[in-house]
Amino acid sequence: MLFLAQFTVVFLPDYFASGLNDGAFTSIFNGRKVLDIMTSLLIFPLVLILYPRMVNWVKEPTPGHKIQMAVRGIIWLCIPLLYLMILLGPIFIQAFFEHGHYTAHNRLISQMSLLILTPGVIFTAFFSLTTRWILAQKSSKILSSFCACLLCSLFLSIPLFEFLTQQYQERGLLSAQLILQVVGFGGISLAFLSKIKA
Repeated sequence: MLFLAQFTVVFLPDYFASGLNDGAFTSIFNGRKVLDIMTSLLIFPLVLILYPRMVNWVKEPTPGHKIQMAVRGIIWLCIPLLYLMILLGPIFIQAFFEHGHYTAHNRLISQMSLLILTPGVIFTAFFSLTTRWILAQKSSKILSSFCACLLCSLFLSIPLFEFLTQQYQERGLLSAQLILQVVGFGGISLAFLSKIKA
């Protein structure tokens, strides 16, 4: 069920992006690729390093304090990285992708993709931390309710994706994706983390 939720997270924006003008899908994807450098090389490995510790925290009577410290650590790590990505990301896009048929318009879409989605990274990090915490608990009940909440937020976001993409094209699609990251993943993740005993 968790795999289905994660697959839908990736598939949903791509499904709506495929209906945009020629070259828009690739341009949006290139912006996301630059953003993935930060999540793949820094944030996700940090959460994976924390996972064995979370397995031990589950056995403690009040693990909430340590989870709160992990959340604060992610925030303090993400804030300078977000600023760095906003400042340097557009330069990377121009340097690495603007060749051949990749026009200035494509570059602007890629830069827009990067800049709009960058704030959502912190909520993606919360989502990753929450997922590992739930897996560390080895409770199928908690995992099922978490996945059900995620799938509900995904299905509820479909009309939002459709409306914003039709009205505002690339900007609308990216805004819908950011809203899903903040409200859906961030909100659900923080709601689950807030229930942990401090």
